Amino acid sequence: MTCKHVVIAEDNCVLLDVIRFNLSRAGYQVTAAQNGSEAWNVIQSQGADLLITDCQMPELSGLELCEKIRSDKSLCNLPILFCTAKGFEISQSVLNELRLPQIICKPFSPRELVMRVDELLQPTEAIY
Repeated sequence: MTCKHVVIAEDNCVLLDVIRFNLSRAGYQVTAAQNGSEAWNVIQSQGADLLITDCQMPELSGLELCEKIRSDKSLCNLPILFCTAKGFEISQSVLNELRLPQIICKPFSPRELVMRVDELLQPTEAIY
């Protein structure tokens, strides 16, 4: 099994380090970005198997980053785990439009994070 590449876009350096540590320990290759623009550049240059993005970041927000990814033909099917602070409202229509079925609310436990990432990166079985 090849090591899955997870890109994290998070402007809180402490949380970014915690996420990176826990996913690395779980066996994932992790690239950290401190804003949406950095994450976009990493995804374009290195590719990714999954994006974990914060909602509110400088330069390019998580929603703007998701819009760019969904409008790019080569990246539009990239799984995304969207992080948001409790109480931050995002309309269901926006979530549906950006195909964001997985949202994780801060604060979250490292165990919950790894479980969500594992779920998103499990191979789907073909139905015949």
